[in-house]
Amino acid sequence: MASRTRIKGGPSGASKPGRRRARGSEQLTIDGKTLAVATWAHRFGLAAAMVRRRLARGYSGRAALFVPSGTGRMHGIRILAVGEDPHVLAALGTANVTVVRDLAGARRWLGEGPKPGETEAVIVATEELPAREAARIVAAIGWERAIALYGTGPLPAALEREARGRGDRCWCMESAEDLPRFLRFAAAVDRCGDATVALAVADLATRGEVKPNLTQIIALSATDASSEDICQALRVGPNTLKTHVRHLLQATKEPNLDRLGKRVLRMAMARAHEHLLDTPASR
Repeated sequence: MASRTRIKGGPSGASKPGRRRARGSEQLTIDGKTLAVATWAHRFGLAAAMVRRRLARGYSGRAALFVPSGTGRMHGIRILAVGEDPHVLAALGTANVTVVRDLAGARRWLGEGPKPGETEAVIVATEELPAREAARIVAAIGWERAIALYGTGPLPAALEREARGRGDRCWCMESAEDLPRFLRFAAAVDRCGDATVALAVADLATRGEVKPNLTQIIALSATDASSEDICQALRVGPNTLKTHVRHLLQATKEPNLDRLGKRVLRMAMARAHEHLLDTPASR
Protein backbone atom coordinates (compact mmCIF):
# COMPACT_ATOMS: atom_id res chain seq x y z
CA MET A 1 0.00 0.00 0.00
CA ALA A 2 1.19 3.54 -0.72
CA SER A 3 2.46 5.34 2.33
CA ARG A 4 2.86 8.98 3.21
CA THR A 5 5.21 10.87 5.48
CA ARG A 6 4.50 14.23 7.06
CA ILE A 7 7.33 16.51 8.18
CA LYS A 8 6.43 19.17 10.70
CA GLY A 9 7.77 22.54 9.67
CA GLY A 10 7.83 24.33 13.02
CA PRO A 11 5.75 25.17 16.08
CA SER A 12 2.05 25.93 15.82
CA GLY A 13 2.72 29.57 16.59
CA ALA A 14 5.01 30.06 13.59
CA SER A 15 4.56 33.07 11.34
CA LYS A 16 2.58 32.86 8.09
CA PRO A 17 5.75 32.46 5.93
CA GLY A 18 6.88 29.78 8.39
CA ARG A 19 3.60 27.93 7.99
CA ARG A 20 3.96 28.11 4.20
CA ARG A 21 7.43 26.59 4.46
CA ALA A 22 6.01 23.87 6.73
CA ARG A 23 3.35 23.00 4.17
CA GLY A 24 5.96 22.93 1.44
CA SER A 25 8.06 20.42 3.40
CA GLU A 26 5.31 17.77 3.59
CA GLN A 27 6.48 14.60 1.86
CA LEU A 28 4.51 11.86 0.14
CA THR A 29 5.90 8.47 -0.83
CA ILE A 30 4.29 6.47 -3.66
CA ASP A 31 5.82 3.28 -5.08
CA GLY A 32 9.08 4.04 -3.29
CA LYS A 33 9.40 7.56 -4.70
CA THR A 34 9.31 10.47 -2.23
CA LEU A 35 8.45 14.01 -3.30
CA ALA A 36 6.88 17.06 -1.72
CA VAL A 37 3.05 17.03 -1.72
CA ALA A 38 3.07 20.22 -3.80
CA THR A 39 5.33 18.56 -6.38
CA TRP A 40 3.10 15.49 -6.68
CA ALA A 41 0.04 17.76 -7.02
CA HIS A 42 1.71 19.82 -9.76
CA ARG A 43 2.64 16.67 -11.72
CA PHE A 44 -0.97 15.48 -11.68
CA GLY A 45 -2.47 18.90 -12.38
CA LEU A 46 -4.18 19.11 -8.98
CA ALA A 47 -4.35 21.81 -6.33
CA ALA A 48 -1.92 21.05 -3.52
CA ALA A 49 -4.51 22.20 -0.97
CA MET A 50 -6.98 19.60 -2.26
CA VAL A 51 -4.38 16.82 -2.05
CA ARG A 52 -3.53 17.83 1.54
CA ARG A 53 -7.22 17.91 2.40
CA ARG A 54 -7.69 14.40 1.03
CA LEU A 55 -4.70 13.08 2.97
CA ALA A 56 -6.09 14.63 6.15
CA ARG A 57 -9.38 12.84 5.50
CA GLY A 58 -7.70 9.43 5.37
CA TYR A 59 -7.06 8.97 1.63
CA SER A 60 -3.94 7.01 0.73
CA GLY A 61 -1.33 8.90 -1.27
CA ARG A 62 -2.30 7.05 -4.44
CA ALA A 63 -6.02 7.81 -4.06
CA ALA A 64 -5.35 11.44 -3.14
CA LEU A 65 -3.67 11.88 -6.54
CA PHE A 66 -5.52 9.46 -8.83
CA VAL A 67 -9.18 10.03 -7.86
CA PRO A 68 -10.86 12.50 -10.24
CA SER A 69 -11.90 15.88 -8.88
CA GLY A 70 -15.13 16.37 -10.77
CA THR A 71 -18.02 16.60 -8.32
CA GLY A 72 -16.95 19.30 -5.89
CA ARG A 73 -18.14 19.54 -2.31
CA MET A 74 -21.60 18.16 -1.59
CA HIS A 75 -23.14 20.67 0.78
CA GLY A 76 -25.54 19.39 3.41
CA ILE A 77 -24.12 15.90 3.84
CA ARG A 78 -20.95 14.38 5.27
CA ILE A 79 -19.84 10.97 4.05
CA LEU A 80 -17.89 8.17 5.70
CA ALA A 81 -16.19 5.67 3.36
CA VAL A 82 -15.28 2.47 5.21
CA GLY A 83 -12.48 0.98 3.12
CA GLU A 84 -10.83 2.73 0.18
CA ASP A 85 -12.53 1.53 -2.98
CA PRO A 86 -11.36 3.44 -6.08
CA HIS A 87 -14.76 3.21 -7.78
CA VAL A 88 -16.51 4.70 -4.75
CA LEU A 89 -14.01 7.54 -4.40
CA ALA A 90 -14.10 8.24 -8.13
CA ALA A 91 -17.90 8.50 -8.00
CA LEU A 92 -17.71 10.89 -5.05
CA GLY A 93 -14.87 12.99 -6.49
CA THR A 94 -13.86 15.84 -4.18
CA ALA A 95 -16.94 15.57 -1.97
CA ASN A 96 -16.42 15.91 1.78
CA VAL A 97 -15.56 12.24 2.32
CA THR A 98 -13.62 10.77 5.24
CA VAL A 99 -11.94 7.41 4.60
CA VAL A 100 -11.39 4.98 7.49
CA ARG A 101 -9.96 1.48 7.56
CA ASP A 102 -10.44 0.50 11.20
CA LEU A 103 -12.72 0.93 14.20
CA ALA A 104 -10.59 3.71 15.70
CA GLY A 105 -10.98 5.83 12.57
CA ALA A 106 -14.76 5.32 12.57
CA ARG A 107 -14.97 6.38 16.19
CA ARG A 108 -13.02 9.54 15.42
CA TRP A 109 -15.51 10.36 12.67
CA LEU A 110 -18.40 9.76 15.06
CA GLY A 111 -16.76 12.00 17.65
CA GLU A 112 -16.50 14.90 15.20
CA GLY A 113 -20.26 14.87 14.61
CA PRO A 114 -22.16 16.64 11.81
CA LYS A 115 -22.26 20.39 11.42
CA PRO A 116 -25.59 22.16 12.05
CA GLY A 117 -28.01 21.34 9.24
CA GLU A 118 -25.85 18.47 7.93
CA THR A 119 -26.98 14.89 7.33
CA GLU A 120 -24.81 11.75 7.18
CA ALA A 121 -24.22 8.77 4.89
CA VAL A 122 -21.98 5.71 5.29
CA ILE A 123 -20.57 3.66 2.40
CA VAL A 124 -18.89 0.34 3.23
CA ALA A 125 -16.58 -1.13 0.58
CA THR A 126 -17.13 -4.77 1.53
CA GLU A 127 -14.21 -6.09 -0.52
CA GLU A 128 -11.58 -3.67 0.80
CA LEU A 129 -11.32 -4.93 4.39
CA PRO A 130 -12.08 -8.13 6.36
CA ALA A 131 -15.80 -8.80 6.75
CA ARG A 132 -15.64 -9.11 10.54
CA GLU A 133 -13.84 -5.77 10.83
CA ALA A 134 -16.41 -4.15 8.53
CA ALA A 135 -19.24 -5.61 10.65
CA ARG A 136 -17.63 -4.24 13.84
CA ILE A 137 -17.25 -0.80 12.29
CA VAL A 138 -20.85 -0.67 11.07
CA ALA A 139 -22.14 -1.88 14.46
CA ALA A 140 -20.24 0.97 16.14
CA ILE A 141 -21.56 3.52 13.64
CA GLY A 142 -25.14 2.33 14.13
CA TRP A 143 -27.58 0.80 11.68
CA GLU A 144 -30.02 3.68 12.23
CA ARG A 145 -27.91 5.69 9.77
CA ALA A 146 -28.25 5.36 6.01
CA ILE A 147 -25.65 2.72 5.07
CA ALA A 148 -24.68 1.40 1.64
CA LEU A 149 -22.85 -1.94 1.43
CA TYR A 150 -20.89 -1.76 -1.83
CA GLY A 151 -19.22 -4.69 -3.56
CA THR A 152 -19.25 -6.49 -6.88
CA GLY A 153 -19.41 -9.97 -5.32
CA PRO A 154 -21.69 -11.69 -2.79
CA LEU A 155 -22.13 -9.93 0.54
CA PRO A 156 -19.78 -11.42 3.18
CA ALA A 157 -21.61 -13.66 5.65
CA ALA A 158 -20.62 -11.58 8.70
CA LEU A 159 -22.11 -8.43 7.15
CA GLU A 160 -25.15 -10.23 5.78
CA ARG A 161 -26.04 -11.51 9.26
CA GLU A 162 -25.73 -8.00 10.67
CA ALA A 163 -27.67 -6.36 7.83
CA ARG A 164 -30.58 -8.84 7.91
CA GLY A 165 -33.61 -7.32 9.58
CA ARG A 166 -31.99 -3.92 10.05
CA GLY A 167 -34.74 -2.05 8.29
CA ASP A 168 -34.85 -0.26 4.98
CA ARG A 169 -32.07 2.30 5.53
CA CYS A 170 -29.46 -0.27 4.50
CA TRP A 171 -28.70 -0.55 0.78
CA CYS A 172 -26.73 -3.24 -1.02
CA MET A 173 -25.26 -2.06 -4.32
CA GLU A 174 -22.95 -3.50 -6.95
CA SER A 175 -22.40 -0.36 -9.02
CA ALA A 176 -20.93 2.97 -7.96
CA GLU A 177 -23.39 4.60 -10.38
CA ASP A 178 -26.07 4.09 -7.69
CA LEU A 179 -24.18 6.25 -5.17
CA PRO A 180 -25.69 9.65 -6.16
CA ARG A 181 -29.19 8.24 -5.63
CA PHE A 182 -28.16 6.71 -2.30
CA LEU A 183 -26.70 10.02 -1.08
CA ARG A 184 -29.95 11.79 -1.91
CA PHE A 185 -31.85 9.05 -0.07
CA ALA A 186 -29.59 9.50 2.97
CA ALA A 187 -30.18 13.26 2.96
CA ALA A 188 -33.95 12.75 2.69
CA VAL A 189 -34.47 9.97 5.23
CA ASP A 190 -32.76 11.99 7.96
CA ARG A 191 -35.34 14.73 7.43
CA CYS A 192 -38.59 12.87 6.82
CA GLY A 193 -37.88 9.72 8.86
CA ASP A 194 -39.70 7.44 6.40
CA ALA A 195 -37.68 5.28 4.00
CA THR A 196 -40.49 4.95 1.43
CA VAL A 197 -40.94 8.70 1.23
CA ALA A 198 -37.15 9.14 1.14
CA LEU A 199 -36.93 6.77 -1.84
CA ALA A 200 -39.51 8.84 -3.70
CA VAL A 201 -37.54 11.99 -2.86
CA ALA A 202 -34.30 10.34 -4.06
CA ASP A 203 -35.88 9.31 -7.37
CA LEU A 204 -37.26 12.79 -7.97
CA ALA A 205 -34.04 14.52 -6.92
CA THR A 206 -31.85 12.22 -9.02
CA ARG A 207 -33.91 12.89 -12.15
CA GLY A 208 -33.63 16.64 -11.56
CA GLU A 209 -29.95 16.41 -10.51
CA VAL A 210 -30.83 18.12 -7.24
CA LYS A 211 -28.01 18.47 -4.71
CA PRO A 212 -28.26 16.80 -1.27
CA ASN A 213 -28.87 20.07 0.61
CA LEU A 214 -31.83 20.85 -1.69
CA THR A 215 -32.96 17.22 -1.43
CA GLN A 216 -33.51 17.87 2.27
CA ILE A 217 -35.97 20.63 1.36
CA ILE A 218 -37.97 18.21 -0.82
CA ALA A 219 -38.14 15.74 2.08
CA LEU A 220 -39.24 18.43 4.52
CA SER A 221 -41.89 19.67 2.08
CA ALA A 222 -43.48 16.20 2.27
CA THR A 223 -43.82 16.57 6.07
CA ASP A 224 -45.83 19.83 5.92
CA ALA A 225 -42.89 21.70 7.47
CA SER A 226 -43.24 25.47 7.42
CA SER A 227 -40.63 27.80 5.95
CA GLU A 228 -39.49 28.60 9.49
CA ASP A 229 -39.12 24.88 10.25
CA ILE A 230 -37.02 24.35 7.11
CA CYS A 231 -34.79 27.34 7.89
CA GLN A 232 -34.20 25.99 11.38
CA ALA A 233 -33.50 22.42 10.18
CA LEU A 234 -31.02 23.55 7.50
CA ARG A 235 -29.59 26.45 9.53
CA VAL A 236 -30.19 28.95 6.73
CA GLY A 237 -31.85 32.35 6.59
CA PRO A 238 -35.16 33.13 4.82
CA ASN A 239 -33.47 34.75 1.81
CA THR A 240 -31.15 31.76 1.33
CA LEU A 241 -34.14 29.43 1.55
CA LYS A 242 -36.00 31.46 -1.11
CA THR A 243 -33.01 31.08 -3.44
CA HIS A 244 -32.81 27.33 -2.78
CA VAL A 245 -36.56 26.90 -3.35
CA ARG A 246 -36.41 28.84 -6.64
CA HIS A 247 -33.66 26.53 -7.97
CA LEU A 248 -35.51 23.49 -6.64
CA LEU A 249 -38.82 24.37 -8.32
CA GLN A 250 -37.02 25.01 -11.60
CA ALA A 251 -35.38 21.57 -11.42
CA THR A 252 -38.60 19.72 -10.52
CA LYS A 253 -40.95 21.86 -12.67
CA GLU A 254 -43.40 22.43 -9.82
CA PRO A 255 -45.08 25.78 -9.04
CA ASN A 256 -44.57 25.71 -5.25
CA LEU A 257 -43.35 23.59 -2.34
CA ASP A 258 -46.85 22.45 -1.41
CA ARG A 259 -47.38 20.89 -4.84
CA LEU A 260 -43.88 19.38 -4.69
CA GLY A 261 -44.58 17.77 -1.30
CA LYS A 262 -47.87 16.31 -2.53
CA ARG A 263 -46.13 14.91 -5.61
CA VAL A 264 -43.57 13.15 -3.39
CA LEU A 265 -46.32 11.64 -1.23
CA ARG A 266 -48.18 10.36 -4.32
CA MET A 267 -44.96 8.72 -5.55
CA ALA A 268 -44.38 7.17 -2.12
CA MET A 269 -47.94 5.81 -1.96
CA ALA A 270 -47.60 4.30 -5.43
CA ARG A 271 -44.31 2.66 -4.43
CA ALA A 272 -45.84 1.27 -1.23
CA HIS A 273 -48.82 -0.09 -3.20
CA GLU A 274 -46.52 -1.82 -5.70
CA HIS A 275 -44.53 -3.35 -2.84
CA LEU A 276 -47.77 -4.62 -1.25
CA LEU A 277 -48.86 -6.25 -4.50
CA ASP A 278 -45.48 -7.98 -4.80
CA THR A 279 -45.65 -9.62 -1.35
CA PRO A 280 -46.77 -13.31 -1.23
CA ALA A 281 -49.59 -12.56 1.24
CA SER A 282 -51.31 -10.25 -1.25
CA ARG A 283 -51.51 -12.84 -4.01
